[in-house]
Amino acid sequence: MAAVGIKQQDDAALRAAGFEPYETPSPFIHFIGGLWCKVENDRAFAAVRIQDPHCNSFGSIHGGMLLALSDQLIAMSSRLLTGRAGMTMHVDADFLDAAPAGTVLQGEARVLRATRSTAFLEGHWHGEDRQVMRVSGLVRLMGDADGPRRAPGLDRWGKAPEA
Repeated sequence: MAAVGIKQQDDAALRAAGFEPYETPSPFIHFIGGLWCKVENDRAFAAVRIQDPHCNSFGSIHGGMLLALSDQLIAMSSRLLTGRAGMTMHVDADFLDAAPAGTVLQGEARVLRATRSTAFLEGHWHGEDRQVMRVSGLVRLMGDADGPRRAPGLDRWGKAPEA
């Protein structure tokens, strides 16, 4: 079966700014067209060019898409900055402005504190010259940066294995 989703654009402007395609096995990230990322000092950055399928009927990024990207920003940043894989436990987000199709939406996050099991992060998304969303979240740290790929005790589809 062929993968369904939006093709990630090879964006020369993002490459010139130091971004690389974010490598992840997540089918959802591939479905939405991929993310770009980079790390500078104690901050992780993400970027995505908003395309028509990401938008609402007003031609701006859909709130649900922006929340999904915020979830990914928190989890991705935790992984890149702590070196440990994890699952988002909580996201708190404030919608601040709209971003139309064609905008390169850039996210930035940092780890405020990390314990043995939890990372506390804050960040934001901005497009062009305006802040679009403020976000904070908690990530349950589960392993090193390369695993595990899913919550312990659950199969790929989030169900407990049959006995």
